Order: sequence, then structure tokens, then C-alpha cells
Amino acid sequence: MMELNVYVDAWLKGDFDMAVALNGGRADPYTMYNRYWTKTGNLQKVANYIDDTLDSQMQQGRAETDPAEVPADQDAYAPQHLGAPTEE
Repeated sequence: MMELNVYVDAWLKGDFDMAVALNGGRADPYTMYNRYWTKTGNLQKVANYIDDTLDSQMQQGRAETDPAEVPADQDAYAPQHLGAPTEE
């Protein structure tokens, strides 16, 4: 186990194979994940992953103003990219 400051420094540099981050969560996944998995995310270097489809779908989900439609937009990207189970 690393000291916290050593862990944070390595994490910010993306110097790891896998890391655990207890960042919490929100009902809207965009609020949590945009900083990791969008082209403009401030933690994109930490995530070390960019996908044009994911970026586009996250932007579309963010732009949706009808609360009844938001889950459909979120389902389009969350299962595929965030490890959630998919329904066949």
C-alpha cells in the first residue's frame, strides 16, 4: 500500500495499471464521468482512454433536457463503456 501523497502523484500522472478511486457517484453519470472519458475532461490523462462514440454519446446525454429521456441516453453509453451488464 502506498502513502496517500505517493498514490495521488502516481494517479495524476496516469502511472498505474489499475487504481481504486472512491470518488462517489451521482444520479447523472455525466457529472462523474465527463472529466475522465470526454475529450475535454480534466482527468482524461488519468483515464488514458478516449473513444469518439463515447464522447459523442456523453455530450448527447448531457444536452437532453427531458428527464424522461435522459436514462435512455445514459443507457446508450454506460453499459458498453463503464462495465455495467448489458441486456440482450
